[in-house]
Amino acid sequence: MAAKHYLVLFDVDGTLVDSQSQITDAMQNAFMAINQPVPTHHEILSIVGLSLSEAFSHLLPDESSEIRERCSEIYKLTFAEARIKRAKPKFYPGVYEVLAELHRRSNYVLGIATGKSRRGLNALLDSYEIASWFATAQVADDHPSKPNPSMIKAAMYEANVDPNCTVMIGDTSFDVEMAKSAGVFAIGVGWGYHPHSKMAAADILVHRAADLLGAIDNLLREGKMSEWKPKRFWQDVSILKVGNGYSVLLDGRGVNTPAKAPLILPTLKLAEAVAKEWRAQIEVVDPAAMPFTGAANAALDKVTHQFEEVAELVSAYAETDLFCYRAEAPRELIERQQRAWNPMLNWSRDALNAPLNIAHGVMFIRQPKQSINALRSCVNKFNPFELTALYDLVGLSGSLVAGLAVVEGHEPPESVWDICQVDETWQKEQWGQDEIAEELTLGKRTKFLQACKFYATLR
Repeated sequence: MAAKHYLVLFDVDGTLVDSQSQITDAMQNAFMAINQPVPTHHEILSIVGLSLSEAFSHLLPDESSEIRERCSEIYKLTFAEARIKRAKPKFYPGVYEVLAELHRRSNYVLGIATGKSRRGLNALLDSYEIASWFATAQVADDHPSKPNPSMIKAAMYEANVDPNCTVMIGDTSFDVEMAKSAGVFAIGVGWGYHPHSKMAAADILVHRAADLLGAIDNLLREGKMSEWKPKRFWQDVSILKVGNGYSVLLDGRGVNTPAKAPLILPTLKLAEAVAKEWRAQIEVVDPAAMPFTGAANAALDKVTHQFEEVAELVSAYAETDLFCYRAEAPRELIERQQRAWNPMLNWSRDALNAPLNIAHGVMFIRQPKQSINALRSCVNKFNPFELTALYDLVGLSGSLVAGLAVVEGHEPPESVWDICQVDETWQKEQWGQDEIAEELTLGKRTKFLQACKFYATLR
């Protein structure tokens, strides 16, 4: 069996190099050129990581596209002038050494996912003579802006690496959201441009470059953070009706979420499933064996308070849905994808009023705005508990259409999972079964079906 490989993706500005002065100078020149008040330092840093068009849309929402395009060109010219003067940004302390160590490790593949242009990225990498270190480099020229997962998906395709073996490292909430949308691990760094509070969804937050290697190894090789498991302290588990919901009681005391909120569940079915998990704990509490409890905690602690952000993350899959990106060869794989995926897209068109375009290869293709809005409307109709289930269904399958097909009862969940695995099944037939990859796939299938069961308890 071939050695296992891992993909480590880095953002650039604010993660690898400190380019605050260049970014600020370029932004000031752009705004002064159109006689507009220059944004504050905080406002400028808040858009770092976005593509230029998206950044100026945030900073100049009331201006015309022509004005925003002019600002973008002036910004680019300012950066180009800085390069001519050899004013290159510097690596953050210890970051270069981390890159060098990862480059030396044969089982790690390095990549970049950045809001910079191809020209700007190449100039930076060439100035440090490290362009050859990166097997894949995704830039704003070729993709929609972060947090759309297009960059990460293309990087994984080029590196031939599974999402479970991929980590995205960045300094902004856009990087973390992009990672979560792509179904990969996320490491936030504490020395960049966004405050720590904006990166709460990261799997790990590090504050020193020296801690990066350990964090990467922990996530990619272990697959999760190590957790302390408390011992079982209760004898009796019961259910109590509380208002419009249900509470699970341990020896008469209600269970709380990790954020210390009362664990109030919307249906009796879900309460019974959660109670069953607590009864099944023997000596210690094992969160991995309590998927219903974990999903309910996420719904209450995260999704309820960040509903719009989570809904947008899920909706963003419509722009890069698995079923829309087809192989260019061989013919048999193309035909398999057509047989499996065309009916799903037909259902999206007919049942959801959301026809989607098909591309061959990995280059980004724009979807009809009406279809994006129709799918976003479907997602926004869910309540926080339902959206929690849909988030897992979509993230694990890589398809918003697949997730909606499951919850709408269009296809049995087992069938939908098999439909989403056409590419993986083909690869296995051609190259044989990789035991580690198979184990990861089975784990994802289990989580996918568990999300279906969680959703079913809400009906």
